[in-house]
Amino acid sequence: MPRLVEVLPAHPALAERIAERAASPDAVVRATALQVLRARGLGRSEVFAARLRDDDHRVRIEAIRGLVARDEADLVASAAGTAPARCGCRWRGASA
Repeated sequence: MPRLVEVLPAHPALAERIAERAASPDAVVRATALQVLRARGLGRSEVFAARLRDDDHRVRIEAIRGLVARDEADLVASAAGTAPARCGCRWRGASA
């Protein structure tokens, strides 16, 4: 049975409206917006990266998940405080 997020259209206009919610004052809304963007493949790296320093851990987790889904090894490693080569990243986007 499909989840609700799976029936949403992967449309750029929808992506922009959801991305706006990533800046909501409500942490649950921010985390959910990032989760939906990742699940539908609509999120831009900049949207996820902007939430890496969020005050709420749920938002930061969704930001990392979004960056991993986009193969942004450098941004993930930066968030972890290490270089991709040192962290043993084996993603396509990881530098050697």
